[in-house]
Amino acid sequence: MAPSGLTADEKAAAVRIALANATVQDYLHGDYEITDVDYNTITHAFRGVERSETVPTVAIETKDAQIWVFVDLETETVVAIAKNYIRTPVIMPSVTQPISTPPGGETPTVPPTVQPTPRNDTAYLDIHPAGGRSVLLDPEDERYPTIDAECQELIRCINAQLKTGFSQEELAAMKRNSTYVALRFSQPTKFETRYIVDGSPRQITISEAVFFMDSGEEQNIIRTLAPDGPGVWTTSRDRGALKDLVAPVLAEGKKQ
Repeated sequence: MAPSGLTADEKAAAVRIALANATVQDYLHGDYEITDVDYNTITHAFRGVERSETVPTVAIETKDAQIWVFVDLETETVVAIAKNYIRTPVIMPSVTQPISTPPGGETPTVPPTVQPTPRNDTAYLDIHPAGGRSVLLDPEDERYPTIDAECQELIRCINAQLKTGFSQEELAAMKRNSTYVALRFSQPTKFETRYIVDGSPRQITISEAVFFMDSGEEQNIIRTLAPDGPGVWTTSRDRGALKDLVAPVLAEGKKQ
């Protein structure tokens, strides 16, 4: 049974606990706003059993991120933190927009800035450096197999789920101006993970997995898209091997 709404005192206590957390303090640079304090549900593995908890959650918005802090009022501790980046779109000039017309010359135009367009129903890797352009690798590329294998191993090492979904718009905002690796499957693919539920490894189906590379709090997180909805997971595997594998590709994207 879901608890009734929080009282004013409980909301004040939840905010106090959230803001006292060292990790949350690291996220709060400059101005921020408490946008909501209410109950929310998180799901995670506990001693081999999937367990859901409905706990007070403090929603905070900064100039570049939305943060959700899940707190336990009885123990006065933070039990989980979720963060989504807010990115301001960079609007490029139209391909036909004039810059200036030199005397007696033709009106120059801004060359198009076009990101590679993935093909539908085709497996590919989207490797994107912050401030650069995506480099798309298909399975025929000699670099693809080793990066694909490492991404899939990270997925198999998933050991818990953060029950905080996200929209396509939120994911697109996070990708914008971030360094990431996205593995897209030609069709939804099932993985057996290390996430133990009721004594057995949990199987999850994924259409796309996204690994953000330039954010400390994302280093053990995998964000997935699937026919049954998005997921936010933690993995026990270190991301160092993936960073080494994609470093040359990221450098290529920065030059483009």
